[in-house]
Amino acid sequence: MMGKKTGEYDAKTGSLFPSLRLPEANDGELLYSWCARFHRLSGNQSARETSRQLFGNSTAGLRHDFYGCLDEFQRKTDSLLGSAEEIIHQRSLASFYFPFISHEAERKFRRIVLQGTGASARHLLKLSRSGLSAPPLKSCPDCIHEDLKEHPISWWRTRQQWPTSFVCHIHHCPLMVCETETRRSALADWYLPDLDSKLSRKNYRIGQNKAIELLLRLEQWVVTLATTSSTRYESNLLRHTYLLQARKLGWLSPDGSVRLMKLRDAFFEQHAPLLSEPTFSFIHDTLENHFGFLGLLLRQYPGQRHPLRHFLLMAFLFSEPSDFLRSYREVIHQMDAGGQDALNNQLGETYSHLRTLVKNAGYSVTSAAKILDISVKQATRHLESQKIEFKRRPRIVGTYTEKQLIEMLKRGESRRQIIQTLGIRASFIKDYLAKEPELKKSWEDIHFLRKRDEFRDQFLKTLAAFPTMPIRQLKRIPGNGFQWLYNNDRNWLKLHLPAIWNK
Repeated sequence: MMGKKTGEYDAKTGSLFPSLRLPEANDGELLYSWCARFHRLSGNQSARETSRQLFGNSTAGLRHDFYGCLDEFQRKTDSLLGSAEEIIHQRSLASFYFPFISHEAERKFRRIVLQGTGASARHLLKLSRSGLSAPPLKSCPDCIHEDLKEHPISWWRTRQQWPTSFVCHIHHCPLMVCETETRRSALADWYLPDLDSKLSRKNYRIGQNKAIELLLRLEQWVVTLATTSSTRYESNLLRHTYLLQARKLGWLSPDGSVRLMKLRDAFFEQHAPLLSEPTFSFIHDTLENHFGFLGLLLRQYPGQRHPLRHFLLMAFLFSEPSDFLRSYREVIHQMDAGGQDALNNQLGETYSHLRTLVKNAGYSVTSAAKILDISVKQATRHLESQKIEFKRRPRIVGTYTEKQLIEMLKRGESRRQIIQTLGIRASFIKDYLAKEPELKKSWEDIHFLRKRDEFRDQFLKTLAAFPTMPIRQLKRIPGNGFQWLYNNDRNWLKLHLPAIWNK
């Protein structure tokens, strides 16, 4: 694991030792990891001395998520690991956060890590207020064993350090976490994941296959949206993207407000396997009245939220990253075309469609509500609030019409006869009977007897009119009643046509 390039020390250039060959960087290796391997080769006793040699600063390299003095590091190593810009994107955690910050914040961040010590990088990204601590160093035990089969030491993978990485995407096993010491913004030493006795380790508490599936899927979302997509995610546009998808899933009210309780319950049920791991303790907060991070992301609360929370909600609402990106770009287009008002109208377009159907197309409230899949009560309340006139169906319950309806039902009258006589809807009769089970049973029994008598009478009249006609031809005469009797009154039919049962 030794490099081909050498740095020739010169008092003018400050390049590193001519007698020491610099180690090559592995694909996807964290910069901190490369520096730790250099530290072992250098023989330095002081971690800070190694940081000064590489970065010109005693702590700039000991920050394992974001570094400092990268311009100086690039000069001292003769760009062995690439340019400072390439290191920012490929060997630090910056690319995980960049899509969620403004271009101006990103420019300030670059100035800090290129020329400053890197101490304020986390503060600039507002991570100190996210409720999530600095990500610890993480490693896969299977990756370590594979490394040690070929090399004297192992190394830290950048991808495994993402705040959304909890399972190795190659071996599908929970990552090991280095505790306490590595939680500091600047570490006290250069550690490597070769089971060094200086490190206190634990495994993530992920025992269920369902949890592993969720976390592997979560990481794949990060690969697509943070490291391979150039899209910038703005909090207000993200909120509208989430709400539009929630509407498709039935979690948005017609006025555009989110049905947070239903959404929360579905989210909690799906992510229950993650609750044993303390990192996801914030999911418990969704059970509070404020709905935790779901309330923060879906309501109009100002502030920047940790990308982990955004990725969790994205992966919950959308089937694939491509579906999310398509919806997000549509929201951007709406914002560019019509501004914030266009976005707000899009969320409440159910009521907009309701007003159009009732006011312009002449639909009744009931018909319009049925088309839009909302309750008549919701539709009526909205139209009244907007002072829009609409057709009201005549009231039935508590009127003389209801008394007539009950009398006709008790006599076993057919629905068709009731509709024609009283002028009420078939759906109202159905709903009314559903609320009155005893009346429904009485009507069904009497109505059956009425129908039975009518079909018997029809059949006997047909039989009397054509006494010698074969039964096959008799059944073709309209209104003969044979088929209904065959299905519902077969014993009576046997008495009057015994010959057909002996064939």
